[in-house]
Amino acid sequence: MNLRHSHVRLALCLLAATWSPPAPAADKPLKVYLLAGQSNMQGHARVTTLDSMADDPKTAALLRDMRGPDGKPKVCERVWISSVGCLGDAYSDVREKHGKLTAGYGPGTDKFGPEFTFGLTMEKLHDGPILLIKTAWGGRNLHTEFRSPGAGPEQINAFTLDQWKKRGLDPEKESAKIRQIGGVFYKHMIDHTRMVLKDIKRVVPDYDAKQGYELAGFVWFQGFNDLVDGWAYPDQNKPGGYDQYADLLGHLIRDVRKDLAAPKLPVVIGVMGIGGEKEGAKGSQKHFREAQVKPTTLDEFKGNVFAVPTSPFWADDLEALAQRWERVNSKLEQEFKKGPALTGPQKEEARKKAASENFTPAEWARYKGGVSNGGYHYLGAARVMAPIGKAFAEALVPPKPVKVFLLAGQSNMEGHGFVPADPKRNGGRGSLEFLVKDAASADRYKHLVGPDGKWTVRDDVWVHYLDRRGKLTAGFGVKEDRIGPELGFGHVVGDAYAEPVLLVKLCWGGKSLGQDFRPPSSGGQVGPYYTEIVKRSKEVLGNLGKEFPELAGRGYELAGFGWHQGWNDRVNQAFNDEYEKNMANFVRDIRKDLGVKHLPFVIAETGMSGPEEKHPRALSLMKAQAAAAEHPEFRGNVAFVGTKAFWRDAAVSPTGQAYHWNTNAETYYLIGDAMGRAMTRLCAPPAAK
Repeated sequence: MNLRHSHVRLALCLLAATWSPPAPAADKPLKVYLLAGQSNMQGHARVTTLDSMADDPKTAALLRDMRGPDGKPKVCERVWISSVGCLGDAYSDVREKHGKLTAGYGPGTDKFGPEFTFGLTMEKLHDGPILLIKTAWGGRNLHTEFRSPGAGPEQINAFTLDQWKKRGLDPEKESAKIRQIGGVFYKHMIDHTRMVLKDIKRVVPDYDAKQGYELAGFVWFQGFNDLVDGWAYPDQNKPGGYDQYADLLGHLIRDVRKDLAAPKLPVVIGVMGIGGEKEGAKGSQKHFREAQVKPTTLDEFKGNVFAVPTSPFWADDLEALAQRWERVNSKLEQEFKKGPALTGPQKEEARKKAASENFTPAEWARYKGGVSNGGYHYLGAARVMAPIGKAFAEALVPPKPVKVFLLAGQSNMEGHGFVPADPKRNGGRGSLEFLVKDAASADRYKHLVGPDGKWTVRDDVWVHYLDRRGKLTAGFGVKEDRIGPELGFGHVVGDAYAEPVLLVKLCWGGKSLGQDFRPPSSGGQVGPYYTEIVKRSKEVLGNLGKEFPELAGRGYELAGFGWHQGWNDRVNQAFNDEYEKNMANFVRDIRKDLGVKHLPFVIAETGMSGPEEKHPRALSLMKAQAAAAEHPEFRGNVAFVGTKAFWRDAAVSPTGQAYHWNTNAETYYLIGDAMGRAMTRLCAPPAAK
């Protein structure tokens, strides 16, 4: 599969002095994207399934992008759409629907397909105006109906000829019928595209011909009617059984480029994902998915044709609920046929009774709120369809570099917050498990648990912690059953940025800034752990592709540094006295040694023991941390985060270890959350006037 590549680069967050607002949309050419295929490009996700996205941490942030302030589907300001194929029977209709992009451009006013989140994503990634031209008809195949001119007339295979003969059909007449409809929908697709481009102002009222337009991409999402056609593909259960499809897809790409005079038009192939990863590992779907990817391996298509798997977005839990109801309902239908005739209301009452007997109230609500169609239509689930459209859009834009944040300090950056609830420790209070289950806090932390009840694993945030690495989830604290600030920090920055995020944790317990982390500019012996931070940071960044193969080729932006440390300076008067000086030198030296002049820096207060703390050394250390961030040279690029308010007493915590925040998971999460919010404020450019 082809991936876009970018050079490794070390970039800075934009600062007010260097930032300039984007050029007005009218100054930029109109970007035009073509979306084509069959019923899954039409889209059968009902708007009623949007709420279910909030229950899945992987889609909750995307849902916020899809809704306006009134809670209704957002209407794009800079994205217009012309759609054909979704009206009438949604099978052969060629009437057009056009306007500003929102939900409702599927086959029906309450459905949407990939176009909705595709357009929303493009609107975020581009400053100028955007036009989507969508041509999609349900139940159409590539071997006949979307067949492009370069593929030539369809040659009927021996298997099909034999089947006709067995049924007493005339091969010549049947062949003529097929050839008569060959390429009909390819022609509709090209004709409609040309018609729209000839008079763009009809669809985009503000369009000025002087600004021009750019054909920026073509997305192809089709395949089910080829997958299930055993006559056209008689060897479908064998490796290479769909090679003809791969050849036809290659011709389609060449012909679209030729007919629209766009020889290097970027192309995305949406790879079938019905049934998820498990279906792609066996039988005909395995071979079909391989055929869809195959064109990207051709030399002529390398770097300009991209295969985007859709199976990662499949919802196994919704599929299981749908299959259960299908079995229950099928049994009911059989009983209806056997027994005395029932009225419509009686049948409906029987279905309600069966649902209550076979589903818990929560399961039934999740099924009814999340599924609106069959599996072949991706369950009609917004949870599945929405991220697919987003992925298609991102594949057409050169990948942005990974945003890397370094999180350093001593044991409280390592993290001692309990994950599992231990009934013997204050009834489990203060653990992460308790937080997500207790009525008082469950809603605040529901994003940490997936629909399956397991800890959420983010697919856009990675963690590198000394000898451990993986995707962000609970368990990246000092032990695998603990959390630190990384969890809250990672969720905030992961939601804030479209780019993938990497957190590099560099922390060791019992270490002081006065000695162990001592920066070079403070004089004396350089702290061995200061040296270790610089060395390990460079090693991770220099080997990013090896450490995280999925991030290979993207490059990186060293975007920020988070610091949570202080206990070992708090208990040493000499270290305490020079903390402000050492902290300021640490910021300067880290920036110099990592080559990022104004690297955003967040200092989290050593606030353990809470607002009631009165010890002079504790107070002076916290004062020094705040004062360091106030140095004139650090204004706008260093932030201090108070943490005393996150203190939780031992009575509501797993332990009474005050120096480890009583091992309270909520405390560690909130510290990370606050650090993440401070970091995103530092990294954000000023609002345009």
